[in-house]
Amino acid sequence: MSRRVVDWSKALLKCHPESRKAVLEARSSHEEFRRIISESIGSRPKFNWEQYERVLPPQFVAEQRAKVEGLQMPPLQDSSAKLQEIARNEVAEVHHN
Repeated sequence: MSRRVVDWSKALLKCHPESRKAVLEARSSHEEFRRIISESIGSRPKFNWEQYERVLPPQFVAEQRAKVEGLQMPPLQDSSAKLQEIARNEVAEVHHN
C-alpha cells in the first residue's frame, strides 16, 4: 500500500482561486477520514490466528499475520496555520489588485 502525504499548502497554491474552497473542503474530509482511521486502529478486532492455521497453510497465515500486525497509520499533521496564512495572503493580494 502506498502512503502519500498530501501537501495541502502546495495544492492550494497550484489551484485556481475559484477552486480553493473545494480543495479546502477536500482537505477537511481527508483529515476527518484520517482521524477516523487513526482512532479505529486501536480498536481493530483481534484475530484468532490459531483458528486460521488449522484450515490454511501456516506459512500463509504467518505472512498475513505479519502484514496485519504491521499496519501503521502515519502521524497526523495539522497544517491549518499554514493554510490560513495562504488564505490571508490571497485575500490581501485580491484587495490590492
